[in-house]
Amino acid sequence: MNKIINLVVSISDQKEYKNVNRRLILLSMCVLFIYIFTISLSAELVIINPKEPDSVTINIIDDQADYTIIEFLVNHYVREIVEIDSIEYNIIHLPNEGKRYEIGNPDLPLSIRSVAIPYQGKMKAEVLDSY
Repeated sequence: MNKIINLVVSISDQKEYKNVNRRLILLSMCVLFIYIFTISLSAELVIINPKEPDSVTINIIDDQADYTIIEFLVNHYVREIVEIDSIEYNIIHLPNEGKRYEIGNPDLPLSIRSVAIPYQGKMKAEVLDSY
């Protein structure tokens, strides 16, 4: 008789454990949803070129033996306002692009593309125009 009572108690404990586990998962999901919803309210999509679906467009304007002109266009970005020590700051996100996670440096987006340079070639970068 004693073994049957212990068995019933342990089965009941397992059911209670599963219920507590389910409640904990549900509570975690609710907190996560509220956090994501709050962040999405403070974010704003800034559209510069509505015709382009990608956040960044790279175009080769001119390609000669001794130089290449590359056009780098930001078509849209997400601006998020955060408050740190009662001061508002903007965080800029480029969808589908990278971020530089370095402590002490600004949280800026990172867009990387490769350019092949011949072995005997020398590289010099120059900004021709910006707006």
